[in-house]
Amino acid sequence: MVHSAITVSGAVALGLCALLRWQLQGQVGGGSAARLEVVGYVVVLAALAAAVLLERTIEGPGEGGKLDEWWAGAGPKVVAVWVLSDGAATAGAVFYLLTGSLGVLGLGCLGVPVLFVARPASLEERG
Repeated sequence: MVHSAITVSGAVALGLCALLRWQLQGQVGGGSAARLEVVGYVVVLAALAAAVLLERTIEGPGEGGKLDEWWAGAGPKVVAVWVLSDGAATAGAVFYLLTGSLGVLGLGCLGVPVLFVARPASLEERG
């Protein structure tokens, strides 16, 4: 349930910011757009890199492992991956809104596949 809510919030942020940017047609950002674009790339890349690196450290419950015990131990890491992935998507959307940079938006959209890879069923199936 938490994973679904986080995934939907990232997708809604992406869509809403894209819609707002389309409606505003260049009325935001101004002269600072180039600097904001660089900041956007740094923020989104940092969040994505942290999410992917942390996701790779999560081991599955193994054969015969109890899921409740596994979630008690791995749960904080899993939620951190979800939050970082959603944060990357949301940051990409916000920086797109501010700068109009499709590159930042596209990079932020990569947070959604990371969320998909780190979905509960996928993590529980790891051996």
